[in-house]
Amino acid sequence: MSRWWKQLGLRFDVRSPLSPPPENRALVLGGLVPVGFDSPDGRITLEEAAQRLDAAQAEVERAREFEEAARRAHGWAQIEAAYEAPDADVVVVGGVWEGFTHGRARAWLWNFVQYIPRAGGLRYTADRERAQEILEEGNLLDLEGFAELARELEADGSNPHAYRRAMETLGRDTFDETSVLLRF
Repeated sequence: MSRWWKQLGLRFDVRSPLSPPPENRALVLGGLVPVGFDSPDGRITLEEAAQRLDAAQAEVERAREFEEAARRAHGWAQIEAAYEAPDADVVVVGGVWEGFTHGRARAWLWNFVQYIPRAGGLRYTADRERAQEILEEGNLLDLEGFAELARELEADGSNPHAYRRAMETLGRDTFDETSVLLRF
């Protein structure tokens, strides 16, 4: 198939002196014939291309929704596990979570790790994954901002369960490993 991108009415242009020359891009594009262009004559109509793109987008959205549901269910399970842990009713002495029970502090932390992004970059993905590991091991994260937020929410009459239900009611998605940036 020759110049598939032209068949779709697409073109490329050079806008930056740092861009590869057009002939290089043409060679690259020419070698990347989309798998979806598998009709016998190598041609599809613009309507067929639009349908295929819509179908691909719908598939990606279904996968995203499935992953979100799995993260949400995992968070709920971890909150329940925090309250059922052997040390759940033990009051934290010292540190930023002083005065909370271990179970309540871990429940708040699960909510915050899943719902509150932090400033940073891609390198913080590993930090977020480690934060979840620490919580799954039954330990607390020494994050003063999260402890202060939990105190404020509790002063307003909230608790970890109510907070999570509110996030779900508001339609807030949990953050996945590519979007949550947590530094501790």
